[in-house]
Amino acid sequence: MNAKSWLRGVGRVSLFLVLLLGPALARAAYYYRRPYVPPDVPRPDLARVQVSGASSVPFSDEDVRSGSGIVVVDRSHGNRVDDAELNVLLARLTDRDMRATSVRPGDSLSGVLRTAAALVVVSPHALYSDDEIADVKRFVEQGGRVLLAADPSRYTVEAQFDEVSGERYVVQSDVPAINTLASAFGLAFADDYLYNTKENAGNYQYVILRDLAGGPLTEGVSEIVFYAAHSISASEEAVVRASSDTASSLREEGGTFATMALGDSGQVLAIGDFTFMTEPYNGSLDNNRLIANIADFIAGTRRTFGLTEFPHFLGSDVDLIPVFSDGDENAFSGTAVSEVAELQSALSSAGKRLHWRSEALGSHDLIYLGLYNGLEGTPKVAGMLAQQGITLTLETAERAWLALTPGPTPQAVQAETTPTPTATLPPARDWIHLPGIGQVDAKENALFYQNEEAGQQVLVVLAFAEDGLRAALDRLLSGGFAGCLIDDDREADPVEASLALCPAEYAMPAELAPTPTLPEDEMEEPLPGGDVSILIVADDDGEGIYERWNSAYLLYDVVTAAGYEPQAWSTTYDGPVTAVQLEATDVVLWCTGDYQDEDGNPSPDELSMLEDYVQDGGSLLLIGAFLGDPEGRDRGLLLDIEVSDPGHPLVQGFEEGQIIELVRFGADEDYAPFTLLGLDGGRAAWVRGPASELSGEAVVASLEYEPLGGRLALVGMPLYLLPYEEGAQLGTNVLLWLLGEG
Repeated sequence: MNAKSWLRGVGRVSLFLVLLLGPALARAAYYYRRPYVPPDVPRPDLARVQVSGASSVPFSDEDVRSGSGIVVVDRSHGNRVDDAELNVLLARLTDRDMRATSVRPGDSLSGVLRTAAALVVVSPHALYSDDEIADVKRFVEQGGRVLLAADPSRYTVEAQFDEVSGERYVVQSDVPAINTLASAFGLAFADDYLYNTKENAGNYQYVILRDLAGGPLTEGVSEIVFYAAHSISASEEAVVRASSDTASSLREEGGTFATMALGDSGQVLAIGDFTFMTEPYNGSLDNNRLIANIADFIAGTRRTFGLTEFPHFLGSDVDLIPVFSDGDENAFSGTAVSEVAELQSALSSAGKRLHWRSEALGSHDLIYLGLYNGLEGTPKVAGMLAQQGITLTLETAERAWLALTPGPTPQAVQAETTPTPTATLPPARDWIHLPGIGQVDAKENALFYQNEEAGQQVLVVLAFAEDGLRAALDRLLSGGFAGCLIDDDREADPVEASLALCPAEYAMPAELAPTPTLPEDEMEEPLPGGDVSILIVADDDGEGIYERWNSAYLLYDVVTAAGYEPQAWSTTYDGPVTAVQLEATDVVLWCTGDYQDEDGNPSPDELSMLEDYVQDGGSLLLIGAFLGDPEGRDRGLLLDIEVSDPGHPLVQGFEEGQIIELVRFGADEDYAPFTLLGLDGGRAAWVRGPASELSGEAVVASLEYEPLGGRLALVGMPLYLLPYEEGAQLGTNVLLWLLGEG
């Protein structure tokens, strides 16, 4: 490379550098002519800076309202609250002699509420079931109080995935869960948060509240601060409201939003914030005083305990009085004593003492425990039940007493005397008569009664036999009244008692089981045969005029005692009877009892079907007080019936001209049934007696249909209006005649 070429290269590089760096140097020379010297910046005096916030107010929890009982804290519904955050509230409750317990996942809420005085629910995230809501409603109806607290800051974030958007995160608030419970008491939390940009406690969500309603909850409170608050809608007056400058995250317009409200006549308290009850926020303004007032609200509960909350409705001393008949060999067997020992243990665990007594003495609360047949010797208990309209028909006990009573010395019977046919004795009829329900089988049900009598709590537990009594005690101790019919006095009204009727197993002793018998002149003839089909219909889908009962139960006893296995059918529970059923049945016993329907009972369609059945050779009994179409029917008071045809098969076992006075069974008045219609070609066996209205009108009659031999028996009154023996005799007569025996 020669010198000329080298110089040319150097010149090109130099020109490139000048063109590259020249503009930058020129700008720097123009804009930065001298070094930068920053000016002095004044520093703020932090000691003089005013930060808006809520001042701390000294507080002393004095003159506390003493209470008693258990406060249940719900921790079983995904509640977003730590144990430490409950310290402030629980400390106030402890000062008021309240004991706290928690219900955890897997625990029974209803079981815990049995013994509770109050329930605290904070920020739940799992919905309450219908059963749990019903349990809490019952708890409130019995005087229990509930605190419901929600908080916008206590949310959860859940990851969700779908095929369109993939994985996404969803914020879940506590409002949907808590509203499942709050709505049952006329309360609703809004899924929002409140804020105030004009006046707050250092943050726009720290809302200062001064609009306070008068009352114990706001006594001594002038202003409070909620740190994260939902608004609340309430059917009753709000306790605390926000100012008109406060806004909701869900609404553009402002308003005086409620942040604290009562529901269910003051038994349920809803609060839209929980943070103010935790440290250190409880020290702001009058928050501590408000928390103390909330504790007073909870401690002020006056819970009334019902049957399912045994033994908490009883006092500290309880007398146990057995209810057994004189000389009852089954009184408190070893097994029963064991059950009673468990009863004593349950009372002891609840801080109560059980004393054994033969009769009521002093002012102790009372438990009467025993069998129905012991009511005869315990008139006080029978009187308490009678005041509630409860009576009993106990024919098993009556027959036992009669068997133990010496009878007259038998007289010589003439050889020529014709033996009188006697009815098979069906199983004894043992009923509990309940107002508004009718009769229920005493053998298969245990009865519970609980009420206040002359300042004493009285509990009565009765059953038909010892097995049923043991089952009843098990229910009482466990609170397992599911499947029972309960009428609970939830307001502790001394006039109204708490009652429960619960299923109880009963095994009939072999010596009491009925054995079918026939008159001596028929003993050699076998029964018509097990292949005879008998259908007993309880037509009970109308209106019960007197006591909502019919003769199906007694006829069932008559038929089974005669050696047959009938099919029982209820038009209410099993539906209408069809013509196909009738065609496959030899004998139909259609019982309407005291039920009446506006179109007739049986209905016109049923009557037409039954007429076809008889015309085709079927055997039918129609029995009831209001048979047929009610339009234009004559009816009159029926007090007695009289034999009108002594040769009729339906009067076998009765005397010529015999008059039988009727009984009311469980009704409050005498029956006034329809007269019978459609007796052309029929034959009356019994008529209305001389003491009855429309005396001489047929009340029991029979008709025979040719050429196929159909038979129809009409009885214009329920069979249970007759004394038991006479009713069983007439029922047996009807059955034998329908079977072709008469």
